[in-house]
Amino acid sequence: MRGQRTQGIDTRIARIGLLLGLAGAFLVVRVGYWQFRGATAIDATQSLVLQPLRGSIVDASGHYLVANSVIYTLGMSPNLLHEGDGEAYVGLLTEALGLPEAEAKLVLQSRQAYVQIGADVSSAMVDELLRRCDADDYDNLTAGVFRLDPRQERVYADPDIMGSVLGFVLQDGEPAYGIEQQYDDVLRGAGGQWSSLIDETGQAVWAEWGDYRPPRDGGQVVLTIDRNVQHEAERLLAQALEEHKALRGNILVLDPRTGAILAMANLPGINLETLEELRSEDDFWRVANTAVSAIYEPGSVMKPITLAAALETRSVLPTDTYDDRGEMWVGGRRVANMGEMAYGEMNWTQMLARSANVGAAHLAATMGPARFYEMLRRFGFGDVTGVDLPLEARGLMRVPHMDTWHMSDLATNSYGQGISTTPLQIAVAYGALANDGVMMRPFVVSEVHWPDEVRRREPTALREIVRPEVADAVAEMMADAVDLAMEDAVIAGHRFAAKSGTAGVPRDGTYDNRLATPSFVGFGPLPEPRFVILVKLEEVEGEALGMEVAAPVFREMAMYLLRYYGVPSERLLAEAG
Repeated sequence: MRGQRTQGIDTRIARIGLLLGLAGAFLVVRVGYWQFRGATAIDATQSLVLQPLRGSIVDASGHYLVANSVIYTLGMSPNLLHEGDGEAYVGLLTEALGLPEAEAKLVLQSRQAYVQIGADVSSAMVDELLRRCDADDYDNLTAGVFRLDPRQERVYADPDIMGSVLGFVLQDGEPAYGIEQQYDDVLRGAGGQWSSLIDETGQAVWAEWGDYRPPRDGGQVVLTIDRNVQHEAERLLAQALEEHKALRGNILVLDPRTGAILAMANLPGINLETLEELRSEDDFWRVANTAVSAIYEPGSVMKPITLAAALETRSVLPTDTYDDRGEMWVGGRRVANMGEMAYGEMNWTQMLARSANVGAAHLAATMGPARFYEMLRRFGFGDVTGVDLPLEARGLMRVPHMDTWHMSDLATNSYGQGISTTPLQIAVAYGALANDGVMMRPFVVSEVHWPDEVRRREPTALREIVRPEVADAVAEMMADAVDLAMEDAVIAGHRFAAKSGTAGVPRDGTYDNRLATPSFVGFGPLPEPRFVILVKLEEVEGEALGMEVAAPVFREMAMYLLRYYGVPSERLLAEAG
Protein backbone atom coordinates (compact mmCIF):
# COMPACT_ATOMS: atom_id res chain seq x y z
CA MET A 1 0.00 0.00 0.00
CA ARG A 2 2.78 2.34 0.96
CA GLY A 3 4.62 1.38 -2.24
CA GLN A 4 1.58 2.28 -4.34
CA ARG A 5 1.31 5.72 -2.69
CA THR A 6 5.00 6.35 -3.27
CA GLN A 7 4.63 5.31 -6.87
CA GLY A 8 1.70 7.79 -7.35
CA ILE A 9 3.71 10.60 -5.88
CA ASP A 10 6.63 9.80 -8.12
CA THR A 11 4.32 9.84 -11.14
CA ARG A 12 2.98 13.30 -10.29
CA ILE A 13 6.50 14.61 -9.69
CA ALA A 14 7.52 13.26 -13.05
CA ARG A 15 4.60 15.02 -14.76
CA ILE A 16 5.42 18.30 -13.05
CA GLY A 17 9.03 17.92 -14.02
CA LEU A 18 8.01 17.31 -17.63
CA LEU A 19 5.87 20.45 -17.67
CA LEU A 20 8.67 22.49 -16.15
CA GLY A 21 11.05 21.09 -18.68
CA LEU A 22 8.77 21.99 -21.56
CA ALA A 23 8.31 25.50 -20.19
CA GLY A 24 12.05 25.87 -19.80
CA ALA A 25 12.60 24.68 -23.35
CA PHE A 26 10.05 27.18 -24.62
CA LEU A 27 11.83 30.00 -22.79
CA VAL A 28 15.17 28.91 -24.20
CA VAL A 29 13.73 28.86 -27.71
CA ARG A 30 12.17 32.29 -27.26
CA VAL A 31 15.39 33.74 -25.82
CA GLY A 32 17.27 32.29 -28.73
CA TYR A 33 14.71 33.70 -31.13
CA TRP A 34 15.12 37.21 -29.77
CA GLN A 35 18.89 36.75 -29.49
CA PHE A 36 19.35 35.82 -33.12
CA ARG A 37 16.35 37.58 -34.75
CA GLY A 38 15.55 40.38 -32.35
CA ALA A 39 17.30 43.05 -34.30
CA THR A 40 15.08 42.42 -37.29
CA ALA A 41 11.98 41.12 -35.51
CA ILE A 42 11.23 44.30 -33.59
CA ASP A 43 10.33 46.49 -36.47
CA ALA A 44 9.07 49.70 -34.84
CA THR A 45 7.06 51.23 -32.07
CA GLN A 46 3.37 51.89 -32.52
CA SER A 47 1.44 54.68 -30.82
CA LEU A 48 -2.31 54.59 -30.99
CA VAL A 49 -4.41 57.68 -30.29
CA LEU A 50 -7.39 56.74 -28.14
CA GLN A 51 -10.32 58.92 -29.13
CA PRO A 52 -12.51 60.38 -26.36
CA LEU A 53 -16.27 60.40 -26.49
CA ARG A 54 -17.70 63.81 -27.33
CA GLY A 55 -19.75 65.23 -24.48
CA SER A 56 -23.54 65.31 -24.54
CA ILE A 57 -25.87 68.31 -24.37
CA VAL A 58 -28.94 68.27 -22.11
CA ASP A 59 -31.70 70.79 -21.45
CA ALA A 60 -32.47 72.52 -18.15
CA SER A 61 -34.43 69.49 -16.90
CA GLY A 62 -31.69 67.00 -17.80
CA HIS A 63 -33.39 65.72 -20.96
CA TYR A 64 -30.84 64.64 -23.58
CA LEU A 65 -30.78 66.87 -26.64
CA VAL A 66 -27.52 65.65 -28.21
CA ALA A 67 -25.70 62.39 -27.49
CA ASN A 68 -23.31 60.00 -29.25
CA SER A 69 -23.63 56.81 -31.21
CA VAL A 70 -20.94 54.71 -32.88
CA ILE A 71 -21.15 53.82 -36.56
CA TYR A 72 -18.66 51.91 -38.66
CA THR A 73 -17.09 51.92 -42.05
CA LEU A 74 -17.07 48.22 -42.92
CA GLY A 75 -14.80 46.68 -45.47
CA MET A 76 -13.35 43.29 -46.23
CA SER A 77 -10.39 41.65 -47.98
CA PRO A 78 -11.77 38.94 -50.28
CA ASN A 79 -8.22 37.94 -51.24
CA LEU A 80 -7.70 36.53 -47.73
CA LEU A 81 -10.54 34.01 -48.05
CA HIS A 82 -9.73 30.37 -48.62
CA GLU A 83 -10.80 28.74 -51.85
CA GLY A 84 -14.44 27.76 -51.68
CA ASP A 85 -15.26 30.05 -48.71
CA GLY A 86 -16.89 32.70 -50.91
CA GLU A 87 -20.27 31.00 -51.10
CA ALA A 88 -20.44 30.72 -47.31
CA TYR A 89 -19.95 34.47 -46.99
CA VAL A 90 -22.72 35.37 -49.44
CA GLY A 91 -25.40 34.47 -46.91
CA LEU A 92 -23.50 36.30 -44.18
CA LEU A 93 -23.40 39.56 -46.13
CA THR A 94 -26.98 39.39 -47.34
CA GLU A 95 -28.56 38.38 -44.04
CA ALA A 96 -26.49 40.46 -41.61
CA LEU A 97 -25.95 43.58 -43.70
CA GLY A 98 -28.83 43.47 -46.18
CA LEU A 99 -26.61 43.51 -49.26
CA PRO A 100 -28.28 42.32 -52.46
CA GLU A 101 -27.06 38.82 -53.34
CA ALA A 102 -25.63 39.90 -56.69
CA GLU A 103 -23.63 42.69 -55.04
CA ALA A 104 -22.34 40.32 -52.35
CA LYS A 105 -21.14 37.87 -54.98
CA LEU A 106 -19.34 40.59 -56.92
CA VAL A 107 -17.54 41.69 -53.75
CA LEU A 108 -16.43 38.15 -52.90
CA GLN A 109 -15.38 37.31 -56.44
CA SER A 110 -13.27 40.45 -56.79
CA ARG A 111 -10.37 38.94 -54.78
CA GLN A 112 -9.25 42.51 -54.02
CA ALA A 113 -7.13 43.44 -51.02
CA TYR A 114 -9.88 45.75 -49.71
CA VAL A 115 -13.48 46.48 -50.69
CA GLN A 116 -15.65 48.92 -48.75
CA ILE A 117 -19.04 47.39 -48.06
CA GLY A 118 -20.73 50.17 -46.10
CA ALA A 119 -19.84 53.67 -44.89
CA ASP A 120 -22.55 54.01 -42.23
CA VAL A 121 -22.95 50.59 -40.64
CA SER A 122 -24.74 50.66 -37.31
CA SER A 123 -23.65 48.90 -34.14
CA ALA A 124 -26.72 46.67 -34.48
CA MET A 125 -25.55 45.49 -37.91
CA VAL A 126 -22.08 44.78 -36.57
CA ASP A 127 -23.55 42.77 -33.69
CA GLU A 128 -25.64 40.79 -36.15
CA LEU A 129 -22.59 40.16 -38.32
CA LEU A 130 -20.64 38.78 -35.37
CA ARG A 131 -23.60 36.73 -34.16
CA ARG A 132 -23.93 34.99 -37.51
CA CYS A 133 -20.29 34.11 -37.74
CA ASP A 134 -19.35 30.59 -36.64
CA ALA A 135 -16.09 29.94 -34.87
CA ASP A 136 -13.99 29.69 -38.03
CA ASP A 137 -15.52 32.83 -39.49
CA TYR A 138 -14.86 34.72 -36.28
CA ASP A 139 -11.21 33.73 -36.56
CA ASN A 140 -11.26 35.16 -40.03
CA LEU A 141 -12.69 38.40 -38.66
CA THR A 142 -9.79 38.76 -36.26
CA ALA A 143 -7.33 37.72 -38.93
CA GLY A 144 -8.33 40.66 -41.08
CA VAL A 145 -10.97 39.45 -43.54
CA PHE A 146 -13.30 42.14 -42.23
CA ARG A 147 -12.20 45.60 -41.22
CA LEU A 148 -14.28 47.78 -38.93
CA ASP A 149 -13.36 51.45 -38.59
CA PRO A 150 -15.51 53.06 -35.88
CA ARG A 151 -16.41 56.72 -35.68
CA GLN A 152 -18.72 58.77 -33.52
CA GLU A 153 -22.01 60.16 -34.77
CA ARG A 154 -24.16 62.77 -33.04
CA VAL A 155 -27.74 61.69 -32.38
CA TYR A 156 -30.63 63.99 -31.50
CA ALA A 157 -33.68 63.43 -29.35
CA ASP A 158 -35.50 66.35 -31.02
CA PRO A 159 -33.68 66.95 -34.32
CA ASP A 160 -36.20 69.44 -35.65
CA ILE A 161 -35.92 72.02 -32.85
CA MET A 162 -33.26 74.56 -31.80
CA GLY A 163 -30.81 73.46 -34.49
CA SER A 164 -29.26 76.92 -34.79
CA VAL A 165 -28.74 77.06 -31.02
CA LEU A 166 -27.17 73.61 -30.76
CA GLY A 167 -25.07 73.73 -33.93
CA PHE A 168 -23.64 70.55 -35.40
CA VAL A 169 -20.44 68.58 -36.02
CA LEU A 170 -19.16 68.19 -39.56
CA GLN A 171 -17.95 64.86 -40.93
CA ASP A 172 -14.33 65.86 -40.34
CA GLY A 173 -15.12 66.27 -36.64
CA GLU A 174 -15.03 70.07 -36.64
CA PRO A 175 -17.94 71.90 -34.97
CA ALA A 176 -20.06 74.52 -36.71
CA TYR A 177 -22.33 77.11 -35.10
CA GLY A 178 -24.09 77.12 -31.76
CA ILE A 179 -23.19 75.26 -28.59
CA GLU A 180 -21.12 72.72 -30.53
CA GLN A 181 -18.78 75.49 -31.69
CA GLN A 182 -18.79 77.71 -28.60
CA TYR A 183 -18.17 74.86 -26.15
CA ASP A 184 -16.02 72.67 -28.37
CA ASP A 185 -13.11 72.71 -25.91
CA VAL A 186 -15.45 71.23 -23.28
CA LEU A 187 -17.33 68.78 -25.50
CA ARG A 188 -14.30 67.50 -27.42
CA GLY A 189 -12.44 66.06 -24.45
CA ALA A 190 -8.79 64.98 -24.66
CA GLY A 191 -7.35 62.03 -26.55
CA GLY A 192 -5.37 59.26 -24.87
CA GLN A 193 -2.38 57.24 -26.06
CA TRP A 194 -1.38 53.58 -26.08
CA SER A 195 2.11 52.68 -27.23
CA SER A 196 3.51 49.25 -28.07
CA LEU A 197 6.30 47.43 -29.90
CA ILE A 198 5.41 45.74 -33.16
CA ASP A 199 7.27 43.00 -34.97
CA GLU A 200 8.02 42.71 -38.65
CA THR A 201 4.55 41.30 -39.31
CA GLY A 202 2.85 44.29 -37.68
CA GLN A 203 1.79 42.36 -34.56
CA ALA A 204 2.11 43.99 -31.14
CA VAL A 205 4.63 42.09 -29.01
CA TRP A 206 4.46 44.18 -25.86
CA ALA A 207 1.18 46.04 -25.79
CA GLU A 208 1.76 48.02 -22.61
CA TRP A 209 5.26 49.18 -23.39
CA GLY A 210 5.87 52.88 -23.07
CA ASP A 211 3.24 55.52 -22.42
CA TYR A 212 -0.40 54.71 -21.73
CA ARG A 213 -2.83 57.52 -21.06
CA PRO A 214 -6.56 56.91 -21.03
CA PRO A 215 -8.72 59.41 -22.97
CA ARG A 216 -10.68 62.04 -21.07
CA ASP A 217 -14.21 62.13 -22.43
CA GLY A 218 -15.86 65.46 -23.10
CA GLY A 219 -17.96 67.16 -20.44
CA GLN A 220 -21.74 67.22 -20.42
CA VAL A 221 -23.18 70.67 -21.16
CA VAL A 222 -26.40 71.64 -19.36
CA LEU A 223 -28.48 74.38 -20.99
CA THR A 224 -30.68 77.00 -19.39
CA ILE A 225 -33.20 76.31 -22.17
CA ASP A 226 -36.14 74.07 -21.31
CA ARG A 227 -37.09 71.85 -24.25
CA ASN A 228 -40.82 72.18 -23.49
CA VAL A 229 -40.66 75.98 -23.51
CA GLN A 230 -38.55 75.80 -26.68
CA HIS A 231 -41.11 73.51 -28.34
CA GLU A 232 -43.92 75.95 -27.59
CA ALA A 233 -41.92 78.96 -28.79
CA GLU A 234 -41.12 77.25 -32.09
CA ARG A 235 -44.71 76.07 -32.50
CA LEU A 236 -46.13 79.56 -32.01
CA LEU A 237 -43.48 81.11 -34.25
CA ALA A 238 -44.03 78.60 -37.07
CA GLN A 239 -47.76 79.23 -36.88
CA ALA A 240 -47.27 83.01 -37.07
CA LEU A 241 -44.81 82.77 -39.96
CA GLU A 242 -47.27 80.71 -41.96
CA GLU A 243 -50.27 82.87 -41.12
CA HIS A 244 -48.60 86.16 -42.04
CA LYS A 245 -46.31 84.86 -44.83
CA ALA A 246 -43.23 86.19 -43.03
CA LEU A 247 -39.74 85.45 -44.31
CA ARG A 248 -38.31 84.54 -40.89
CA GLY A 249 -38.74 85.33 -37.22
CA ASN A 250 -37.63 84.99 -33.61
CA ILE A 251 -39.09 84.36 -30.19
CA LEU A 252 -36.82 84.93 -27.20
CA VAL A 253 -37.59 84.20 -23.55
CA LEU A 254 -35.13 85.09 -20.79
CA ASP A 255 -35.11 85.47 -17.04
CA PRO A 256 -34.31 89.13 -16.27
CA ARG A 257 -33.14 88.30 -12.75
CA THR A 258 -30.26 86.10 -13.92
CA GLY A 259 -29.89 86.54 -17.70
CA ALA A 260 -30.66 82.84 -18.27
CA ILE A 261 -32.21 82.21 -21.69
CA LEU A 262 -35.26 79.93 -21.38
CA ALA A 263 -36.09 79.69 -25.10
CA MET A 264 -34.49 80.91 -28.31
CA ALA A 265 -36.54 80.15 -31.41
CA ASN A 266 -35.20 81.05 -34.86
CA LEU A 267 -37.17 80.06 -37.93
CA PRO A 268 -36.92 78.85 -40.60
CA GLY A 269 -34.53 76.38 -39.06
CA ILE A 270 -32.79 73.11 -39.82
CA ASN A 271 -33.34 69.45 -39.04
CA LEU A 272 -30.06 68.24 -37.59
CA GLU A 273 -30.54 64.67 -38.81
CA THR A 274 -31.09 65.63 -42.44
CA LEU A 275 -28.68 68.53 -42.69
CA GLU A 276 -26.81 68.41 -45.97
CA GLU A 277 -23.55 70.09 -46.86
CA LEU A 278 -23.84 73.87 -46.80
CA ARG A 279 -23.21 75.31 -50.23
CA SER A 280 -24.50 78.86 -50.50
CA GLU A 281 -24.65 82.09 -48.53
CA ASP A 282 -28.41 81.66 -48.21
CA ASP A 283 -27.76 78.70 -45.93
CA PHE A 284 -26.56 81.17 -43.27
CA TRP A 285 -30.16 82.14 -42.57
CA ARG A 286 -31.06 78.49 -41.88
CA VAL A 287 -28.16 77.50 -39.66
CA ALA A 288 -27.06 80.72 -37.96
CA ASN A 289 -28.72 81.86 -34.77
CA THR A 290 -30.42 85.01 -36.07
CA ALA A 291 -31.36 86.07 -32.53
CA VAL A 292 -27.68 86.90 -31.95
CA SER A 293 -26.14 87.03 -35.44
CA ALA A 294 -28.62 89.03 -37.56
CA ILE A 295 -29.51 92.70 -37.15
CA TYR A 296 -32.73 94.60 -37.89
CA GLU A 297 -34.29 98.00 -37.24
CA PRO A 298 -36.32 97.54 -34.03
CA GLY A 299 -38.84 100.32 -34.55
CA SER A 300 -41.02 101.62 -31.73
CA VAL A 301 -39.91 99.05 -29.14
CA MET A 302 -37.05 101.56 -28.67
CA LYS A 303 -39.42 104.17 -27.19
CA PRO A 304 -39.39 102.79 -23.61
CA ILE A 305 -35.57 102.81 -23.80
CA THR A 306 -35.62 106.47 -24.88
CA LEU A 307 -38.04 107.32 -22.08
CA ALA A 308 -35.88 105.56 -19.49
CA ALA A 309 -32.81 107.40 -20.78
CA ALA A 310 -34.56 110.78 -20.48
CA LEU A 311 -35.73 110.03 -16.93
CA GLU A 312 -32.30 108.73 -15.88
CA THR A 313 -30.55 111.88 -17.15
CA ARG A 314 -33.27 113.97 -15.46
CA SER A 315 -34.01 115.62 -18.80
CA VAL A 316 -37.72 115.16 -17.97
CA LEU A 317 -39.74 114.10 -14.94
CA PRO A 318 -42.25 111.21 -14.76
CA THR A 319 -45.04 113.75 -14.21
CA ASP A 320 -44.15 115.98 -17.18
CA THR A 321 -46.31 116.34 -20.28
CA TYR A 322 -45.63 117.62 -23.77
CA ASP A 323 -47.65 119.20 -26.55
CA ASP A 324 -47.98 116.76 -29.43
CA ARG A 325 -48.78 118.69 -32.60
CA GLY A 326 -48.34 115.68 -34.88
CA GLU A 327 -45.00 116.80 -36.28
CA MET A 328 -41.66 118.39 -35.38
CA TRP A 329 -38.41 119.20 -37.18
CA VAL A 330 -35.04 117.83 -36.06
CA GLY A 331 -31.86 118.45 -38.05
CA GLY A 332 -33.88 119.74 -40.99
CA ARG A 333 -35.97 116.57 -41.15
CA ARG A 334 -39.67 116.36 -40.46
CA VAL A 335 -40.78 113.81 -37.88
CA ALA A 336 -44.48 112.84 -37.88
CA ASN A 337 -46.73 110.44 -36.02
CA MET A 338 -48.24 107.50 -37.84
CA GLY A 339 -51.30 108.64 -39.74
CA GLU A 340 -50.27 112.29 -39.24
CA MET A 341 -52.16 112.23 -35.93
CA ALA A 342 -51.83 115.20 -33.55
CA TYR A 343 -52.70 114.32 -29.94
CA GLY A 344 -52.28 117.60 -28.07
CA GLU A 345 -51.10 117.49 -24.46
CA MET A 346 -49.93 113.99 -23.51
CA ASN A 347 -48.13 112.32 -20.64
CA TRP A 348 -45.53 109.58 -21.11
CA THR A 349 -47.95 106.71 -20.63
CA GLN A 350 -50.15 108.10 -23.39
CA MET A 351 -47.09 108.61 -25.59
CA LEU A 352 -46.27 104.88 -25.23
CA ALA A 353 -49.88 103.79 -25.70
CA ARG A 354 -50.27 105.78 -28.93
CA SER A 355 -46.66 105.09 -30.00
CA ALA A 356 -46.12 108.74 -30.84
CA ASN A 357 -42.93 109.34 -32.84
CA VAL A 358 -43.08 113.03 -31.99
CA GLY A 359 -43.02 112.21 -28.27
CA ALA A 360 -39.91 110.03 -28.59
CA ALA A 361 -38.17 112.67 -30.75
CA HIS A 362 -39.08 115.32 -28.16
CA LEU A 363 -37.39 113.24 -25.44
CA ALA A 364 -34.22 112.76 -27.50
CA ALA A 365 -34.05 116.43 -28.46
CA THR A 366 -34.47 117.41 -24.81
CA MET A 367 -31.54 115.15 -23.83
CA GLY A 368 -29.30 116.26 -26.68
CA PRO A 369 -26.93 114.00 -28.66
CA ALA A 370 -24.25 113.51 -25.98
CA ARG A 371 -26.55 112.26 -23.23
CA PHE A 372 -28.84 110.33 -25.60
CA TYR A 373 -26.08 108.27 -27.21
CA GLU A 374 -24.26 107.80 -23.93
CA MET A 375 -27.44 106.18 -22.56
CA LEU A 376 -27.87 104.00 -25.66
CA ARG A 377 -24.29 102.79 -25.15
CA ARG A 378 -25.07 101.98 -21.53
CA PHE A 379 -28.06 99.97 -22.69
CA GLY A 380 -25.64 97.94 -24.82
CA PHE A 381 -26.49 99.08 -28.33
CA GLY A 382 -23.60 98.99 -30.77
CA ASP A 383 -21.83 96.34 -28.72
CA VAL A 384 -22.10 92.61 -28.03
CA THR A 385 -24.00 91.32 -25.01
CA GLY A 386 -21.33 88.71 -24.27
CA VAL A 387 -23.72 85.77 -24.58
CA ASP A 388 -21.96 82.40 -24.69
CA LEU A 389 -22.82 81.77 -28.34
CA PRO A 390 -20.67 82.32 -31.45
CA LEU A 391 -21.00 84.91 -34.19
CA GLU A 392 -22.70 87.59 -32.10
CA ALA A 393 -23.30 90.82 -34.05
CA ARG A 394 -22.73 94.25 -32.54
CA GLY A 395 -25.46 96.04 -34.43
CA LEU A 396 -25.08 99.39 -36.18
CA MET A 397 -25.40 102.75 -34.47
CA ARG A 398 -24.14 106.00 -35.90
CA VAL A 399 -22.93 108.49 -33.29
CA PRO A 400 -22.04 112.22 -33.54
CA HIS A 401 -18.28 111.82 -34.14
CA MET A 402 -18.92 109.75 -37.30
CA ASP A 403 -19.05 111.38 -40.73
CA THR A 404 -22.19 109.42 -41.53
CA TRP A 405 -24.12 110.74 -38.52
CA HIS A 406 -26.66 113.52 -39.05
CA MET A 407 -28.60 115.53 -36.52
CA SER A 408 -31.83 114.01 -37.82
CA ASP A 409 -30.56 110.61 -36.56
CA LEU A 410 -31.18 111.88 -33.05
CA ALA A 411 -34.92 111.84 -33.78
CA THR A 412 -35.20 108.69 -35.89
CA ASN A 413 -33.01 106.63 -33.55
CA SER A 414 -35.29 107.57 -30.64
CA TYR A 415 -38.09 105.51 -32.18
CA GLY A 416 -35.94 102.73 -33.60
CA GLN A 417 -35.24 103.79 -37.17
CA GLY A 418 -31.76 104.31 -38.60
CA ILE A 419 -30.33 102.08 -35.88
CA SER A 420 -29.88 98.31 -36.09
CA THR A 421 -29.79 95.82 -33.23
CA THR A 422 -30.04 92.11 -32.66
CA PRO A 423 -33.16 90.63 -31.07
CA LEU A 424 -31.03 89.62 -28.07
CA GLN A 425 -29.82 93.19 -27.52
CA ILE A 426 -33.41 94.40 -27.30
CA ALA A 427 -34.41 91.58 -24.94
CA VAL A 428 -31.42 92.23 -22.66
CA ALA A 429 -32.16 95.98 -22.57
CA TYR A 430 -35.76 95.27 -21.55
CA GLY A 431 -34.37 92.83 -19.01
CA ALA A 432 -32.53 95.70 -17.33
CA LEU A 433 -35.81 97.64 -16.98
CA ALA A 434 -37.40 94.52 -15.50
CA ASN A 435 -34.51 93.99 -13.06
CA ASP A 436 -34.53 97.33 -11.22
CA GLY A 437 -32.24 98.89 -13.82
CA VAL A 438 -29.46 96.26 -13.59
CA MET A 439 -28.38 94.57 -16.81
CA MET A 440 -27.47 90.86 -16.58
CA ARG A 441 -25.21 89.07 -19.03
CA PRO A 442 -27.32 86.57 -21.03
CA PHE A 443 -26.23 82.93 -21.09
CA VAL A 444 -27.43 79.55 -22.38
CA VAL A 445 -25.18 77.10 -20.47
CA SER A 446 -25.75 76.80 -16.73
CA GLU A 447 -23.44 73.88 -15.86
CA VAL A 448 -20.70 71.65 -17.24
CA HIS A 449 -20.51 68.15 -15.75
CA TRP A 450 -17.25 66.21 -15.63
CA PRO A 451 -16.84 62.77 -13.98
CA ASP A 452 -15.02 64.36 -11.06
CA GLU A 453 -16.50 67.86 -10.86
CA VAL A 454 -19.40 70.15 -11.77
CA ARG A 455 -18.81 73.72 -12.90
CA ARG A 456 -21.77 76.00 -12.35
CA ARG A 457 -22.19 79.38 -13.98
CA GLU A 458 -23.15 82.17 -11.64
CA PRO A 459 -25.29 85.05 -12.96
CA THR A 460 -23.23 88.12 -13.87
CA ALA A 461 -24.46 91.68 -13.37
CA LEU A 462 -22.92 93.87 -16.08
CA ARG A 463 -23.85 97.32 -14.80
CA GLU A 464 -26.67 99.48 -13.48
CA ILE A 465 -28.24 101.18 -16.47
CA VAL A 466 -30.84 103.32 -14.69
CA ARG A 467 -31.81 103.89 -11.08
CA PRO A 468 -34.34 101.42 -9.62
CA GLU A 469 -36.98 104.14 -9.30
CA VAL A 470 -36.58 105.00 -12.99
CA ALA A 471 -36.91 101.34 -14.01
CA ASP A 472 -40.01 100.92 -11.86
CA ALA A 473 -41.60 104.12 -13.22
CA VAL A 474 -41.06 103.08 -16.85
CA ALA A 475 -42.37 99.57 -16.14
CA GLU A 476 -45.57 100.98 -14.62
CA MET A 477 -46.08 103.36 -17.56
CA MET A 478 -45.59 100.51 -20.02
CA ALA A 479 -48.05 98.28 -18.15
CA ASP A 480 -50.62 101.09 -18.02
CA ALA A 481 -50.12 101.63 -21.75
CA VAL A 482 -50.87 97.94 -22.38
CA ASP A 483 -54.11 98.23 -20.43
CA LEU A 484 -54.96 101.48 -22.21
CA ALA A 485 -54.37 100.59 -25.87
CA MET A 486 -52.93 97.10 -26.35
CA GLU A 487 -55.86 94.80 -25.67
CA ASP A 488 -54.35 91.95 -27.71
CA ALA A 489 -51.56 91.68 -25.14
CA VAL A 490 -53.69 91.89 -21.98
CA ILE A 491 -53.60 88.76 -19.78
CA ALA A 492 -56.30 88.49 -17.13
CA GLY A 493 -54.90 88.40 -13.61
CA HIS A 494 -51.40 89.47 -14.61
CA ARG A 495 -49.75 92.76 -15.56
CA PHE A 496 -47.12 92.84 -18.26
CA ALA A 497 -45.09 95.88 -19.33
CA ALA A 498 -44.74 95.79 -23.10
CA LYS A 499 -44.40 97.76 -26.31
CA SER A 500 -45.16 97.08 -29.94
CA GLY A 501 -42.92 97.98 -32.86
CA THR A 502 -43.34 98.22 -36.61
CA ALA A 503 -40.22 98.93 -38.61
CA GLY A 504 -39.62 99.37 -42.29
CA VAL A 505 -37.28 97.10 -44.23
CA PRO A 506 -34.19 98.99 -45.49
CA ARG A 507 -33.35 98.36 -49.14
CA ASP A 508 -30.65 100.19 -51.12
CA GLY A 509 -30.61 103.27 -48.92
CA THR A 510 -34.39 103.60 -48.63
CA TYR A 511 -37.32 101.64 -47.20
CA ASP A 512 -39.36 99.05 -49.03
CA ASN A 513 -42.91 100.20 -48.24
CA ARG A 514 -44.33 96.83 -49.32
CA LEU A 515 -42.69 95.07 -46.35
CA ALA A 516 -42.59 95.52 -42.58
CA THR A 517 -40.93 93.99 -39.51
CA PRO A 518 -43.54 93.83 -36.73
CA SER A 519 -42.45 92.99 -33.17
CA PHE A 520 -43.70 92.98 -29.61
CA VAL A 521 -41.47 92.96 -26.50
CA GLY A 522 -42.34 92.97 -22.83
CA PHE A 523 -41.74 91.61 -19.36
CA GLY A 524 -43.75 90.48 -16.38
CA PRO A 525 -45.72 89.69 -14.44
CA LEU A 526 -45.36 92.85 -12.36
CA PRO A 527 -44.32 93.73 -9.73
CA GLU A 528 -41.61 91.01 -9.81
CA PRO A 529 -41.01 90.12 -13.47
CA ARG A 530 -39.85 86.59 -14.22
CA PHE A 531 -39.88 86.65 -18.01
CA VAL A 532 -38.77 88.89 -20.83
CA ILE A 533 -40.46 87.87 -24.09
CA LEU A 534 -39.56 89.11 -27.57
CA VAL A 535 -41.56 88.25 -30.69
CA LYS A 536 -40.36 89.43 -34.10
CA LEU A 537 -41.52 88.59 -37.62
CA GLU A 538 -39.48 89.77 -40.57
CA GLU A 539 -40.49 91.00 -44.02
CA VAL A 540 -44.25 90.66 -43.68
CA GLU A 541 -46.13 92.01 -46.68
CA GLY A 542 -48.56 94.90 -46.32
CA GLU A 543 -49.27 97.10 -43.29
CA ALA A 544 -48.29 94.54 -40.68
CA LEU A 545 -48.44 96.33 -37.32
CA GLY A 546 -46.65 94.87 -34.33
CA MET A 547 -49.84 95.27 -32.30
CA GLU A 548 -51.88 93.19 -34.74
CA VAL A 549 -49.30 90.58 -35.80
CA ALA A 550 -46.85 90.05 -32.92
CA ALA A 551 -48.88 90.96 -29.81
CA PRO A 552 -51.20 87.91 -30.00
CA VAL A 553 -48.15 85.62 -30.23
CA PHE A 554 -46.61 87.41 -27.24
CA ARG A 555 -49.80 86.84 -25.26
CA GLU A 556 -49.92 83.12 -26.09
CA MET A 557 -46.28 82.70 -25.12
CA ALA A 558 -46.76 84.58 -21.85
CA MET A 559 -49.84 82.52 -20.93
CA TYR A 560 -47.93 79.30 -21.58
CA LEU A 561 -45.05 80.43 -19.35
CA LEU A 562 -47.39 81.39 -16.52
CA ARG A 563 -49.07 77.97 -16.66
CA TYR A 564 -45.87 75.98 -17.14
CA TYR A 565 -44.02 77.58 -14.24
CA GLY A 566 -47.09 77.80 -12.05
CA VAL A 567 -47.03 81.58 -11.55
CA PRO A 568 -50.05 82.62 -9.47
CA SER A 569 -52.30 85.48 -10.56
CA GLU A 570 -52.69 88.75 -8.67
CA ARG A 571 -55.99 87.51 -7.26
CA LEU A 572 -54.43 84.33 -5.88
CA LEU A 573 -51.54 86.27 -4.43
CA ALA A 574 -53.95 88.68 -2.76
CA GLU A 575 -55.98 85.80 -1.31
CA ALA A 576 -52.82 84.10 -0.07
CA GLY A 577 -51.61 87.33 1.50
